Amino acid sequence: MDSFVFFIATMEQLREEFVKEVHNVFAEGYKEYEDEDDLVEDKYNSVELTKDECMQFLGIYYSFIWDMEKEVCKYNEEEFGETWVERGVVKIVMYWRFMVAREYIAENKEDMMKEE
Repeated sequence: MDSFVFFIATMEQLREEFVKEVHNVFAEGYKEYEDEDDLVEDKYNSVELTKDECMQFLGIYYSFIWDMEKEVCKYNEEEFGETWVERGVVKIVMYWRFMVAREYIAENKEDMMKEE
């Protein structure tokens, strides 16, 4: 009898995977920037991903696009007092990545700098 392994993905797993990338990007390049906002802007907001790159980023987590959109809308309203009206996979993924990277670096900057 064949055995099957079922993988149940969560938003938290997607966030954890992405945060590992952010951690590495920060460790490798934070000295090149005046502050962490410049790094986040350069790495996660200045070059727009293509739709294919966004789909590749989502991978097995594609069904979480709507959860990402909710997080992005909530963040935008809390952070800027504005209703976020952008739509589409690219806009949602790009903003989510920017938002998560910004939050993670702000919360972990001191610890990451000590690792060096």
